[in-house]
Amino acid sequence: MEDDRTLYPSYAGLNRIAMIGGVPMFPALIIGCASLIASMTGGFVLGPGGLLIGSAGVPVFLFFRHVCETDDQALRLTWLEFLCWLDRRRVSVFGKTCTLAPMRYGRDLAVYTRAFAHGRDLERFEALRHSLLSHAQEDEDE
Repeated sequence: MEDDRTLYPSYAGLNRIAMIGGVPMFPALIIGCASLIASMTGGFVLGPGGLLIGSAGVPVFLFFRHVCETDDQALRLTWLEFLCWLDRRRVSVFGKTCTLAPMRYGRDLAVYTRAFAHGRDLERFEALRHSLLSHAQEDEDE
């Protein structure tokens, strides 16, 4: 029996991101640069003891290393969870859920008319819509 599987000339490691000490490269560089700037500023302001302020990046680096032990993409998921945690105040208006939905804002007129469906707002919206459409028709005629 022959093996009919298609073989592709690639390596399993090509889809992995670059790591520095078990942490993805860009977050590690950000931690390193921020620690360097903090230690230089602390050394300038507080003297030689202020250089120790830069060591605050070590626990952050170790946390990132712990998060990325089993999955190199786990830091992206942690960042997404952090952003959702920050958005909770804004999201509380929508039933306290953070949901990704395929909305049609900007592509459908019904989305805008639904917001102005009652009372004086509807009259103002219709007047605005009429004036905008009349300007658009005048531009087409010219």
